[in-house]
Amino acid sequence: MTKLYELKILLKNLSSEIRTIKTRLSKPHDANCALLQAKLHWMKSDCRHKHIAYCLLRGRPYEVIEKPRQGNEPNQILIKEIMDAYTENVRACA
Repeated sequence: MTKLYELKILLKNLSSEIRTIKTRLSKPHDANCALLQAKLHWMKSDCRHKHIAYCLLRGRPYEVIEKPRQGNEPNQILIKEIMDAYTENVRACA
């Protein structure tokens, strides 16, 4: 399994968990409402940055991935770290 495929599976699992939390938050009287909202906020940000890194690794230009509003720019340092973590180390054959 390639690292890029691992990132794709991670994104699918993360988005599935986000949907589950959103469903729980839509129901009234959830005991951990504030905790779930904080977790949801963190997970959505994490998913966004991993999605941008995944698309960039696949060769898509940033302008096609998203058009952020001013003050809502992604963390480029975090995206670079994710890209470095999921880049295959390929040695050139001489």
